[in-house]
Amino acid sequence: MSYKILEEDDYLFLLFGLAFLHVNFDAPIINVYEWLAIIGLFGYFLARKTFSVIPYSKRGTSWLEALLVAGVAYVIFSFVLIPLISQLTITEFVKTTFAQTPALSGNKLISLIVWGVIIPYIETTTLFRTLPQWISYKYNLAMTSLMSKSSIIIMVVTSAIFTLFHITAKGVTNTPALITTFVFGLISVGLIIYYQEVKQSGVFHIIVNLLGMMSIYGIL
Repeated sequence: MSYKILEEDDYLFLLFGLAFLHVNFDAPIINVYEWLAIIGLFGYFLARKTFSVIPYSKRGTSWLEALLVAGVAYVIFSFVLIPLISQLTITEFVKTTFAQTPALSGNKLISLIVWGVIIPYIETTTLFRTLPQWISYKYNLAMTSLMSKSSIIIMVVTSAIFTLFHITAKGVTNTPALITTFVFGLISVGLIIYYQEVKQSGVFHIIVNLLGMMSIYGIL
């Protein structure tokens, strides 16, 4: 009997992985993301009973196309927007963002998986998908058209919350890095609104974090 893995299964596997990392990686920072994942799971289940949830991947859409879109977004973000708004390189931005966390310590492979894959998944699904949809539902703000007034309000509010999260959870106080974080949030939510699925934004987040970490470690 075949069984299709659903998004709630992803959350279950994720929470098991976080429990392992809580013991073996860094308890304080993993504890933050355990709670964020739990909030994301709760919000996802509750949302399914309330409104139509934007899926991680729409049926019949291409992962290759999503990768290309994420790649273009990465190039624009890293080589046009970051130098323009903050005079930082992508490596400096990632290093500053993780400066107050254990991202650069311990096992490099585990750090790359945690900061390059797991954390982008949690932040993208919870902060860039579930949170905006609840804002949309609560305040009757449609998020179906990228350039509509309601979508722009949602993008700005969500990006501000994402930036505040980096201040409180990651200890980021560098002004250029915070401005860049805000712009990163705008792009991430914008991709989800435009494509009405999460994977373009999720892959973009993974590329930014993973390549930034690999650059810091001297792998690239």
